[in-house]
Amino acid sequence: MRQVHRRAGPLINGVRSSLTSTKLPGVELVDRIIIDDGSLPAAHIDKELVRTFRYAYPTGRDEVFLHLLKGWWSGVSVRLLSRTLEAVTGQDLIVQVTEITDQLKSDTLPVDPLVMQEHDESISDLYKDRPFVQQLLWIALEDNRLWKAIRDYHRSFTQRSFWLRHQLLAETELDRFAFRLHDEWGANLRLASSSHETGRADRPRRSRPRNPRGIGARVAGPSAGPL
Repeated sequence: MRQVHRRAGPLINGVRSSLTSTKLPGVELVDRIIIDDGSLPAAHIDKELVRTFRYAYPTGRDEVFLHLLKGWWSGVSVRLLSRTLEAVTGQDLIVQVTEITDQLKSDTLPVDPLVMQEHDESISDLYKDRPFVQQLLWIALEDNRLWKAIRDYHRSFTQRSFWLRHQLLAETELDRFAFRLHDEWGANLRLASSSHETGRADRPRRSRPRNPRGIGARVAGPSAGPL
C-alpha cells in the first residue's frame, strides 16, 4: 500500500495543484480520492459476486441475478453521488438480494431495472414510424398522452426482451397470453358498445384471461407484440 501511495501521491498532488491554480471546483473531488490496492479488478467482480451469493438464488440464474443486482447498485450509486442518499448498509444489500431471490422463483417473473428508469421524450424518435403511433396521431391525440403511450410501450418491450433474453419465459407463452388478452379486450369493447347502444349498462362483463405467472402485472403499457 505504501508503494502505491508513493507512486500515486505525486500524481494526485500535481492534479490538486493544477486545479487549485485554475480555481476549478474539482479540488474537492481530488481530495476525496481513495486508492485501495486490495480491491478486485473490474473484470473479476462478477465472478466474486457469483461466488458470494451463489446459494441465495436458483441454480443457473447467474446472469440474470447479476443483472438485477448491478441494476439496483447503479441506482444506489447515482443517489449517493447526488447526495440524495446518505449511505447504504449491509442490511440494505441483504434486503435487495432477498427481493431478487423472490423474483427468481418459478412462479414469478423479475422486473428489469431498466424498466424502472425515468425516460425523456427522446425515445419517441425510436417509435415514430410504428403503426400505433401513426394511428394515435391520426386521431390527434394530445402530445402528453401520446408520449405516455410511447413510454409505456417502450417499457413493455424492454421487459419482454429481458424475460426472453434470460430465458425466464418462453415466447410461445407470451404469445398465448397476448392472444387471450386481445380476445378478452375485444369482447369487452363489443359488450361496452352494445350496452351503450341499448342503454343497458348493467350487463355482466367477461372475466380477464387467466394469468398464472403475473405476466404484465407489474409493467404498465400496451402489449409489446408487433404493432
